[in-house]
Amino acid sequence: MIMQEKISISIDEELLNKVDSLIGNGMIKKRSQSIEYILKKYFEKDFISKLVVLVGGAANTKTLQLIKNIKFLKDYGINEVFLISDKDLDELKEKIEDLQLKVTLIKETEPLGTAGALRLCKNYLNKEFALIFANIEFEFDFLELINLHKIKKAVATIGVTTIREGVVADNIILEGNQIKFYGQGGGQLTNTGTYIFSPSIFEYLPEKGTFDKDVFPVLAKEGKLYAYLFTDIWKRYTE
Repeated sequence: MIMQEKISISIDEELLNKVDSLIGNGMIKKRSQSIEYILKKYFEKDFISKLVVLVGGAANTKTLQLIKNIKFLKDYGINEVFLISDKDLDELKEKIEDLQLKVTLIKETEPLGTAGALRLCKNYLNKEFALIFANIEFEFDFLELINLHKIKKAVATIGVTTIREGVVADNIILEGNQIKFYGQGGGQLTNTGTYIFSPSIFEYLPEKGTFDKDVFPVLAKEGKLYAYLFTDIWKRYTE
């Protein structure tokens, strides 16, 4: 959730008139919203506009929680969503469109794994983008994840957290924010299923395969994989 704080500022009258001129346009109903809109536009270069959601064929997708996650990410600049699944997602598409977001459905006609599924989006993504799994709940400063990715010029940046009850840890070895080794099991951290990717990720994606086995270990060896560690709200649904 984005926390809001009241502030008191002094603004030149001519500039304030320009701020007020936006009131009544679209969703802007009051002066504070106009100022917030202007600030968001100024910092828009730090945001990411496209989100991929790997829905897959799992029955454990929590629709209400997924909508909440997407609404949360909208505050960080997301305005277009790509849903990848082998299921019929027309109803989910409509719910996301109700958030005033553009939605594209991408059909996975056979099991391709997480990496293979993402390859289906290659022609849509030519800038940095976010990706999340559909069966998670999270709430952390996503802009910090985005900024870390851009500062490090990473191919992939993973949101990671400490081991949670009922979750199998990944073997992630860090040196600062850089992931020096990525494997499965035996560690103290877990991959949260929240990512920022650069378009160059498509050079590493197999036609069939997973991030965990086929992509992240390679990126770690090449020094192109980074981690944003957070201890805020996170949960993976398994039922």
